[in-house]
Amino acid sequence: MVSGQQVQKIISLFATIKGKLYLSVFITLMALLFVSSVAFTQARSMSVAGSDIYKISLKNVDAVGQIKNLSYISNGFITRAPAELDTDKIDVYKEEVHKNTTKTLGLIKTYKKTVEGKGLAILTSIEKSLNSMRDAGDQIFEFASLFATDQANEYVENEYKNISTDLEKSLIALTKYEEARAGESYASLMDARSTMFFYIIVIFVVSIIAAGGYGFLIARQISQRTSSLTKSMSVLADGNTKDDIPFTEGADEIAEMARAVLVFKENKIRADDLTLEQQKAQEEQMQRADAVNELTRE
Repeated sequence: MVSGQQVQKIISLFATIKGKLYLSVFITLMALLFVSSVAFTQARSMSVAGSDIYKISLKNVDAVGQIKNLSYISNGFITRAPAELDTDKIDVYKEEVHKNTTKTLGLIKTYKKTVEGKGLAILTSIEKSLNSMRDAGDQIFEFASLFATDQANEYVENEYKNISTDLEKSLIALTKYEEARAGESYASLMDARSTMFFYIIVIFVVSIIAAGGYGFLIARQISQRTSSLTKSMSVLADGNTKDDIPFTEGADEIAEMARAVLVFKENKIRADDLTLEQQKAQEEQMQRADAVNELTRE
């Protein structure tokens, strides 16, 4: 705990020129420290935003592209099945649809870990549509294997078309959702950058004004006081002890110099007074000697 004596000592230090210069340096260092702190904090924000863009937004956009691609491939197999007359190819189509659906559902499962709210709802809808598309595809492949072309085409144009339309809408919604998220991450990056530049400029200007202005005032005060004190010392050196010595009040170095000059002045005054007393004594002695001589002649 800081004692009252220590506080008084600190206050006395800042009353000196050395303390004022230390304070000027301290203000500058604090400004630089604050600028560094703001730059570090905003740089971390920029790093986080950049990481979000790279690790989340870009990867999710890539996942959206894969989901779309696999869905379109499966859709092609299903819609081509009613016109296919080779049952082996129909089985291959069915196998590919199941494989693509399993892969797509796996992508969505991983995808869900990076989203919430609206994004999670969209992915859940896509999952439902993919399962429905696979089941509808199985029905169409069955009709195609039995060469029931009319039933297969009717199923494609009705039940399957509705499923395909819902899936397409969900994929479009997912694309827009990821575009919005990427835009938000980029906006966060730009906001952090703008905030960092703003604070750096403001703090730089304020520190220049504060430290520079404070330093200028100290330099001006020192210059004026030392100039006045030098003039007083010159006048005192010429033997003039009538003028007052300025700046004797205070606790800084110039006040100490002024008090030292005041001591010289007081010593000179005492010396001058002693010289006058000695001259007066000599004159009185000479007068007494003259009187004795006169009496002797008489």
